[in-house]
Amino acid sequence: MLEPLEKIMKNCDIKQKLRTLYQQKVLIDEENWDDYLREFKGIKSKVPNSSFWKHKKVLITGIGGFVGSNVTEKLVGFGSEVVGIVKELQQHKYPNLDDLRDYIKLYVCDLTDYGHVDEIIKDEKPEILFHYAAISFVPTSLREPCLVFQNNVGSTINLLKAISRHEQDHIQAIFTALSSEQYGYMTCLEEFSVKENQTFRPTSPYSVSKIATEYIGESFWYNHGLPVLKIRSFNQEGVGNPKKMKRARDDRFFTMVVARQIADYQNGKRDKIVIHNPNSLRDFTHVRDSITAHLLGVEKCEPNEPYNVCSGHGILTGDFAKIACSLYDIPESKIYCETGKFRPYEMYDKSLVHGFVGDNSKFCNKTGWQPTLSFKDIIEESVCFS
Repeated sequence: MLEPLEKIMKNCDIKQKLRTLYQQKVLIDEENWDDYLREFKGIKSKVPNSSFWKHKKVLITGIGGFVGSNVTEKLVGFGSEVVGIVKELQQHKYPNLDDLRDYIKLYVCDLTDYGHVDEIIKDEKPEILFHYAAISFVPTSLREPCLVFQNNVGSTINLLKAISRHEQDHIQAIFTALSSEQYGYMTCLEEFSVKENQTFRPTSPYSVSKIATEYIGESFWYNHGLPVLKIRSFNQEGVGNPKKMKRARDDRFFTMVVARQIADYQNGKRDKIVIHNPNSLRDFTHVRDSITAHLLGVEKCEPNEPYNVCSGHGILTGDFAKIACSLYDIPESKIYCETGKFRPYEMYDKSLVHGFVGDNSKFCNKTGWQPTLSFKDIIEESVCFS
Protein backbone atom coordinates (compact mmCIF):
# COMPACT_ATOMS: atom_id res chain seq x y z
CA MET A 1 0.00 0.00 0.00
CA LEU A 2 1.26 3.47 -0.90
CA GLU A 3 0.79 6.20 1.69
CA PRO A 4 1.86 9.88 1.45
CA LEU A 5 5.27 10.45 3.02
CA GLU A 6 4.13 13.21 5.34
CA LYS A 7 1.29 11.11 6.74
CA ILE A 8 3.64 8.28 7.77
CA MET A 9 6.19 10.65 9.29
CA LYS A 10 3.59 12.60 11.27
CA ASN A 11 1.88 9.47 12.56
CA CYS A 12 5.16 8.28 14.03
CA ASP A 13 5.98 11.73 15.46
CA ILE A 14 9.65 10.74 15.50
CA LYS A 15 10.90 14.27 14.83
CA GLN A 16 9.24 15.55 17.96
CA LYS A 17 10.96 12.83 20.00
CA LEU A 18 14.31 13.83 18.52
CA ARG A 19 13.82 17.61 18.52
CA THR A 20 16.84 18.37 20.74
CA LEU A 21 19.10 16.57 18.25
CA TYR A 22 17.79 18.80 15.46
CA GLN A 23 18.48 21.86 17.58
CA GLN A 24 22.05 20.63 18.13
CA LYS A 25 22.39 19.93 14.37
CA VAL A 26 23.22 16.31 15.07
CA LEU A 27 20.22 15.49 12.88
CA ILE A 28 19.63 17.22 9.56
CA ASP A 29 16.36 18.24 7.92
CA GLU A 30 15.14 21.00 5.62
CA GLU A 31 15.15 23.61 8.40
CA ASN A 32 18.84 23.32 9.29
CA TRP A 33 20.04 22.15 5.85
CA ASP A 34 21.78 25.41 4.96
CA ASP A 35 23.60 25.54 8.29
CA TYR A 36 24.74 21.96 7.76
CA LEU A 37 26.14 22.71 4.29
CA ARG A 38 28.08 25.70 5.63
CA GLU A 39 30.05 23.35 7.88
CA PHE A 40 31.77 21.89 4.82
CA LYS A 41 33.13 25.16 3.51
CA GLY A 42 36.90 25.16 3.83
CA ILE A 43 37.01 21.86 5.71
CA LYS A 44 40.24 19.90 5.34
CA SER A 45 41.23 16.35 6.13
CA LYS A 46 44.45 14.42 6.43
CA VAL A 47 45.07 12.25 3.39
CA PRO A 48 46.84 8.91 3.03
CA ASN A 49 50.63 8.88 2.78
CA SER A 50 51.37 7.77 -0.78
CA SER A 51 54.92 6.77 0.22
CA PHE A 52 53.50 4.28 2.71
CA TRP A 53 51.52 2.56 -0.04
CA LYS A 54 54.04 2.66 -2.91
CA HIS A 55 55.09 -0.89 -3.88
CA LYS A 56 53.05 -2.30 -0.97
CA LYS A 57 51.55 -5.75 -1.67
CA VAL A 58 47.83 -5.36 -0.90
CA LEU A 59 45.27 -8.15 -1.11
CA ILE A 60 41.65 -7.02 -1.50
CA THR A 61 38.72 -9.41 -1.22
CA GLY A 62 35.46 -8.23 -2.75
CA ILE A 63 37.57 -6.12 -5.10
CA GLY A 64 34.77 -5.88 -7.65
CA GLY A 65 32.33 -4.33 -5.18
CA PHE A 66 31.53 -0.73 -4.36
CA VAL A 67 34.12 -0.06 -1.67
CA GLY A 68 36.72 -2.60 -2.79
CA SER A 69 36.96 -1.19 -6.31
CA ASN A 70 37.21 2.40 -5.05
CA VAL A 71 40.03 1.48 -2.67
CA THR A 72 41.71 -0.32 -5.57
CA GLU A 73 41.61 2.77 -7.78
CA LYS A 74 43.25 4.81 -5.02
CA LEU A 75 45.97 2.21 -4.38
CA VAL A 76 46.76 1.78 -8.06
CA GLY A 77 47.32 5.53 -8.19
CA PHE A 78 49.73 5.24 -5.25
CA GLY A 79 51.73 2.51 -6.99
CA SER A 80 50.66 -0.38 -4.76
CA GLU A 81 50.85 -3.95 -6.00
CA VAL A 82 47.19 -4.90 -5.82
CA VAL A 83 45.97 -8.48 -5.80
CA GLY A 84 42.21 -9.00 -5.83
CA ILE A 85 39.79 -11.83 -5.22
CA VAL A 86 36.43 -12.17 -6.98
CA LYS A 87 33.95 -15.00 -6.54
CA GLU A 88 33.04 -15.67 -10.17
CA LEU A 89 34.86 -15.79 -13.49
CA GLN A 90 32.47 -13.73 -15.63
CA GLN A 91 34.00 -10.31 -16.30
CA HIS A 92 30.66 -8.63 -16.98
CA LYS A 93 29.70 -9.13 -13.32
CA TYR A 94 32.44 -6.71 -12.24
CA PRO A 95 32.02 -3.50 -14.29
CA ASN A 96 33.77 -1.55 -11.53
CA LEU A 97 37.03 -3.23 -12.59
CA ASP A 98 36.80 -2.57 -16.33
CA ASP A 99 39.40 0.22 -16.32
CA LEU A 100 41.56 -1.35 -13.58
CA ARG A 101 42.18 -4.88 -14.86
CA ASP A 102 45.51 -4.01 -16.52
CA TYR A 103 46.90 -2.79 -13.19
CA ILE A 104 45.88 -5.59 -10.83
CA LYS A 105 46.20 -9.35 -10.44
CA LEU A 106 42.93 -11.23 -10.02
CA TYR A 107 42.03 -14.58 -8.50
CA VAL A 108 38.66 -16.28 -8.75
CA CYS A 109 38.02 -17.88 -5.36
CA ASP A 110 35.14 -18.87 -3.12
CA LEU A 111 36.45 -17.63 0.23
CA THR A 112 34.55 -20.35 2.06
CA ASP A 113 36.95 -22.85 0.40
CA TYR A 114 39.82 -22.89 2.88
CA GLY A 115 42.20 -24.84 0.65
CA HIS A 116 42.09 -22.23 -2.11
CA VAL A 117 42.34 -19.32 0.35
CA ASP A 118 45.38 -20.93 1.97
CA GLU A 119 47.02 -21.36 -1.42
CA ILE A 120 46.53 -17.69 -2.37
CA ILE A 121 47.86 -16.37 0.93
CA LYS A 122 50.89 -18.68 0.73
CA ASP A 123 51.69 -17.66 -2.86
CA GLU A 124 51.02 -13.92 -2.64
CA LYS A 125 52.30 -13.05 0.85
CA PRO A 126 50.30 -9.81 1.23
CA GLU A 127 51.53 -7.05 3.52
CA ILE A 128 48.05 -5.53 3.88
CA LEU A 129 44.66 -7.25 3.67
CA PHE A 130 41.38 -5.43 2.99
CA HIS A 131 38.62 -7.99 3.51
CA TYR A 132 35.54 -6.39 1.94
CA ALA A 133 33.91 -9.54 0.53
CA ALA A 134 30.53 -10.11 2.17
CA ILE A 135 26.84 -10.45 1.50
CA SER A 136 25.94 -7.01 2.81
CA PHE A 137 22.33 -6.43 1.71
CA VAL A 138 20.25 -6.67 4.90
CA PRO A 139 17.06 -8.01 3.21
CA THR A 140 19.10 -10.92 1.82
CA SER A 141 20.16 -11.81 5.35
CA LEU A 142 16.53 -11.77 6.49
CA ARG A 143 15.60 -14.19 3.69
CA GLU A 144 18.70 -16.42 3.86
CA PRO A 145 20.27 -16.02 7.31
CA CYS A 146 22.32 -19.21 7.25
CA LEU A 147 23.87 -18.42 3.86
CA VAL A 148 24.82 -14.88 4.89
CA PHE A 149 26.26 -15.90 8.26
CA GLN A 150 28.28 -18.79 6.88
CA ASN A 151 29.62 -16.69 4.01
CA ASN A 152 30.57 -13.61 6.00
CA VAL A 153 32.01 -15.36 9.05
CA GLY A 154 33.46 -18.40 7.29
CA SER A 155 35.39 -16.30 4.78
CA THR A 156 36.92 -14.25 7.60
CA ILE A 157 37.98 -17.33 9.54
CA ASN A 158 39.60 -18.85 6.46
CA LEU A 159 41.59 -15.71 5.66
CA LEU A 160 42.81 -15.20 9.23
CA LYS A 161 43.64 -18.88 9.63
CA ALA A 162 45.71 -18.86 6.42
CA ILE A 163 47.49 -15.65 7.42
CA SER A 164 48.27 -17.02 10.88
CA ARG A 165 49.76 -20.08 9.21
CA HIS A 166 51.88 -18.37 6.53
CA GLU A 167 52.09 -14.64 7.22
CA GLN A 168 52.32 -14.01 10.95
CA ASP A 169 55.59 -12.10 10.74
CA HIS A 170 54.96 -10.48 7.36
CA ILE A 171 51.45 -9.04 7.54
CA GLN A 172 51.29 -5.38 8.64
CA ALA A 173 47.54 -4.73 8.87
CA ILE A 174 44.29 -6.63 8.41
CA PHE A 175 41.17 -4.59 7.67
CA THR A 176 38.02 -6.68 8.20
CA ALA A 177 35.10 -4.55 7.04
CA LEU A 178 32.87 -3.99 10.08
CA SER A 179 29.56 -2.16 10.12
CA SER A 180 27.43 0.32 12.00
CA GLU A 181 24.65 -2.27 11.68
CA GLN A 182 26.26 -3.91 14.71
CA TYR A 183 24.80 -1.10 16.88
CA GLY A 184 21.25 -1.77 15.67
CA TYR A 185 19.14 0.95 17.25
CA MET A 186 19.02 3.60 19.97
CA THR A 187 16.77 3.39 23.02
CA CYS A 188 17.13 6.92 24.44
CA LEU A 189 18.52 10.35 23.61
CA GLU A 190 21.46 9.84 25.96
CA GLU A 191 22.87 7.24 23.56
CA PHE A 192 23.40 9.85 20.82
CA SER A 193 25.87 10.04 19.24
CA VAL A 194 27.00 6.42 19.23
CA LYS A 195 30.45 5.85 20.69
CA GLU A 196 32.53 2.74 20.24
CA ASN A 197 31.55 1.35 23.67
CA GLN A 198 27.84 1.30 22.78
CA THR A 199 26.07 -2.03 23.37
CA PHE A 200 25.50 -4.06 20.22
CA ARG A 201 21.81 -4.65 19.43
CA PRO A 202 21.80 -6.62 16.18
CA THR A 203 18.54 -6.48 14.24
CA SER A 204 19.42 -8.78 11.33
CA PRO A 205 21.53 -11.85 10.56
CA TYR A 206 23.83 -9.52 8.61
CA SER A 207 24.53 -7.43 11.72
CA VAL A 208 25.10 -10.61 13.75
CA SER A 209 27.59 -11.80 11.11
CA LYS A 210 29.53 -8.53 11.44
CA ILE A 211 29.64 -8.81 15.24
CA ALA A 212 30.95 -12.35 14.83
CA THR A 213 33.49 -11.10 12.28
CA GLU A 214 34.76 -8.56 14.80
CA TYR A 215 35.05 -11.13 17.57
CA ILE A 216 36.78 -13.64 15.29
CA GLY A 217 39.33 -10.95 14.45
CA GLU A 218 39.80 -10.25 18.13
CA SER A 219 40.44 -13.93 18.84
CA PHE A 220 43.15 -14.09 16.17
CA TRP A 221 44.71 -10.95 17.63
CA TYR A 222 44.83 -12.54 21.08
CA ASN A 223 45.94 -15.99 20.00
CA HIS A 224 48.21 -15.24 17.05
CA GLY A 225 49.11 -11.58 17.41
CA LEU A 226 47.57 -10.71 14.05
CA PRO A 227 47.21 -6.93 13.49
CA VAL A 228 43.45 -7.01 12.98
CA LEU A 229 41.79 -3.58 12.89
CA LYS A 230 38.34 -2.78 14.29
CA ILE A 231 37.04 -0.04 12.02
CA ARG A 232 33.24 0.15 11.94
CA SER A 233 32.07 1.95 8.82
CA PHE A 234 28.65 3.59 8.71
CA ASN A 235 26.59 3.83 5.48
CA GLN A 236 28.94 4.47 2.55
CA GLU A 237 27.28 6.18 -0.40
CA GLY A 238 27.84 8.19 -3.57
CA VAL A 239 30.05 7.76 -6.63
CA GLY A 240 33.72 6.90 -6.32
CA ASN A 241 34.85 8.51 -9.57
CA PRO A 242 32.32 11.14 -10.72
CA LYS A 243 34.53 12.23 -13.66
CA LYS A 244 34.31 8.79 -15.24
CA MET A 245 30.91 8.02 -13.66
CA LYS A 246 32.41 4.82 -12.27
CA ARG A 247 32.13 2.82 -9.06
CA ALA A 248 28.80 3.99 -7.67
CA ARG A 249 26.68 2.62 -4.85
CA ASP A 250 24.69 -0.50 -5.72
CA ASP A 251 21.22 0.55 -6.85
CA ARG A 252 19.52 -1.79 -4.35
CA PHE A 253 20.50 0.56 -1.53
CA PHE A 254 18.44 3.51 -0.33
CA THR A 255 20.35 6.54 -1.65
CA MET A 256 20.61 5.07 -5.14
CA VAL A 257 16.97 3.95 -5.10
CA VAL A 258 15.96 7.57 -4.48
CA ALA A 259 18.47 8.93 -7.02
CA ARG A 260 17.36 6.55 -9.76
CA GLN A 261 13.71 7.50 -9.25
CA ILE A 262 14.54 11.21 -9.36
CA ALA A 263 16.37 10.70 -12.65
CA ASP A 264 13.42 8.75 -14.04
CA TYR A 265 10.98 11.43 -12.83
CA GLN A 266 12.99 14.10 -14.62
CA ASN A 267 12.95 12.03 -17.79
CA GLY A 268 9.18 11.52 -17.62
CA LYS A 269 9.47 7.80 -16.88
CA ARG A 270 7.59 7.95 -13.56
CA ASP A 271 5.19 10.30 -11.77
CA LYS A 272 6.05 9.62 -8.13
CA ILE A 273 8.94 8.78 -5.80
CA VAL A 274 8.43 5.69 -3.63
CA ILE A 275 10.45 4.75 -0.56
CA HIS A 276 9.85 2.28 2.27
CA ASN A 277 10.19 3.33 5.93
CA PRO A 278 10.71 7.14 6.11
CA ASN A 279 11.58 7.07 9.81
CA SER A 280 14.83 5.10 9.67
CA LEU A 281 17.82 7.10 10.82
CA ARG A 282 21.04 6.96 8.79
CA ASP A 283 24.53 8.43 9.06
CA PHE A 284 25.75 8.62 5.46
CA THR A 285 29.45 8.99 4.60
CA HIS A 286 30.56 9.70 1.06
CA VAL A 287 32.57 6.77 -0.30
CA ARG A 288 35.55 8.98 -1.22
CA ASP A 289 35.74 10.16 2.39
CA SER A 290 35.28 6.58 3.56
CA ILE A 291 38.13 5.09 1.54
CA THR A 292 40.42 7.90 2.69
CA ALA A 293 39.49 6.90 6.22
CA HIS A 294 40.16 3.21 5.57
CA LEU A 295 43.65 3.91 4.23
CA LEU A 296 44.43 6.28 7.10
CA GLY A 297 43.11 3.67 9.51
CA VAL A 298 45.63 1.14 8.21
CA GLU A 299 48.42 3.71 8.52
CA LYS A 300 47.57 5.06 11.97
CA CYS A 301 45.07 3.00 13.98
CA GLU A 302 45.86 0.50 16.72
CA PRO A 303 44.94 -3.18 16.14
CA ASN A 304 42.00 -4.50 18.17
CA GLU A 305 40.93 -0.97 19.15
CA PRO A 306 37.43 -0.01 17.90
CA TYR A 307 36.89 3.12 15.79
CA ASN A 308 33.80 4.59 14.11
CA VAL A 309 34.10 5.93 10.57
CA CYS A 310 31.05 8.11 9.99
CA SER A 311 29.94 11.63 9.12
CA GLY A 312 28.70 12.46 12.62
CA HIS A 313 25.41 13.73 11.16
CA GLY A 314 22.17 11.78 10.90
CA ILE A 315 19.16 12.10 8.64
CA LEU A 316 15.81 10.33 8.56
CA THR A 317 15.26 8.51 5.28
CA GLY A 318 12.08 10.54 4.74
CA ASP A 319 13.94 13.83 5.19
CA PHE A 320 16.67 12.62 2.82
CA ALA A 321 14.02 11.90 0.17
CA LYS A 322 12.37 15.30 0.72
CA ILE A 323 15.65 17.22 0.46
CA ALA A 324 16.79 15.21 -2.56
CA CYS A 325 13.51 15.89 -4.36
CA SER A 326 13.58 19.58 -3.47
CA LEU A 327 16.97 19.92 -5.16
CA TYR A 328 15.25 18.89 -8.41
CA ASP A 329 11.99 20.81 -7.87
CA ILE A 330 9.94 17.67 -7.23
CA PRO A 331 7.03 18.46 -4.87
CA GLU A 332 6.87 16.64 -1.56
CA SER A 333 3.35 15.54 -2.51
CA LYS A 334 4.95 13.24 -5.08
CA ILE A 335 6.75 11.18 -2.41
CA TYR A 336 5.04 8.03 -1.13
CA CYS A 337 5.85 5.20 1.27
CA GLU A 338 5.26 1.54 0.48
CA THR A 339 4.29 0.43 3.97
CA GLY A 340 4.16 -3.24 3.05
CA LYS A 341 7.93 -3.22 2.47
CA PHE A 342 8.96 -2.21 6.00
CA ARG A 343 11.54 -4.58 7.47
CA PRO A 344 10.14 -6.86 10.22
CA TYR A 345 11.97 -5.12 13.06
CA GLU A 346 10.68 -1.73 11.87
CA MET A 347 7.14 -2.84 12.68
CA TYR A 348 7.74 -3.02 16.43
CA ASP A 349 8.27 -0.17 18.88
CA LYS A 350 11.34 -1.54 20.66
CA SER A 351 13.50 1.52 20.17
CA LEU A 352 13.51 5.28 20.21
CA VAL A 353 14.45 5.19 16.52
CA HIS A 354 15.62 2.52 14.11
CA GLY A 355 19.14 3.56 13.20
CA PHE A 356 21.91 5.65 14.65
CA VAL A 357 24.28 8.59 14.32
CA GLY A 358 27.93 7.91 14.96
CA ASP A 359 30.53 9.73 17.01
CA ASN A 360 33.70 9.87 14.89
CA SER A 361 35.83 11.88 17.33
CA LYS A 362 38.04 8.95 18.36
CA PHE A 363 38.96 8.14 14.76
CA CYS A 364 39.39 11.81 13.81
CA ASN A 365 41.71 12.46 16.75
CA LYS A 366 43.80 9.41 15.91
CA THR A 367 44.16 10.03 12.18
CA GLY A 368 43.39 13.69 11.43
CA TRP A 369 40.59 12.58 9.10
CA GLN A 370 37.47 14.68 8.54
CA PRO A 371 34.46 14.15 6.26
CA THR A 372 34.74 16.65 3.40
CA LEU A 373 31.71 15.74 1.29
CA SER A 374 28.08 16.33 2.28
CA PHE A 375 24.75 14.62 1.79
CA LYS A 376 24.24 17.08 -1.09
CA ASP A 377 27.32 15.69 -2.87
CA ILE A 378 25.95 12.17 -2.41
CA ILE A 379 22.55 13.15 -3.83
CA GLU A 380 23.77 15.12 -6.84
CA GLU A 381 26.43 12.62 -7.91
CA SER A 382 24.03 9.70 -7.49
CA VAL A 383 21.33 11.35 -9.58
CA CYS A 384 23.88 12.24 -12.26
CA PHE A 385 25.10 8.63 -12.30
CA SER A 386 21.54 7.34 -12.60
